[in-house]
Amino acid sequence: MLVSLRDHSIYVGITPNYIERLRLHNKKMGGKYTRTRTPWMMVYLEPAGDRSSATKLEHRLKRFTHAQKVRKVNSLGNLLYSRQMILIFEDEGRARGPQKAV
Repeated sequence: MLVSLRDHSIYVGITPNYIERLRLHNKKMGGKYTRTRTPWMMVYLEPAGDRSSATKLEHRLKRFTHAQKVRKVNSLGNLLYSRQMILIFEDEGRARGPQKAV
């Protein structure tokens, strides 16, 4: 999952090379949705065994509401999404952020 540092939207996608994919999104070389919401930050990464498994996981995550995605990222304590970087807080079912950690 990527979070837009512009409007705090969350993008879910699959790729065999997440570093390159993030670089391309931030260079505005993706689809219209990601081009118009740069910059992006990786907040959640889950390896999948094969393309079929990755597609099923992507489909499941895309069905989450924004608040559910935020809860998933926050509950995992994912190293890519640390308190030293940027926090996204839930506020009445909607996410707000980014805010600098204290």
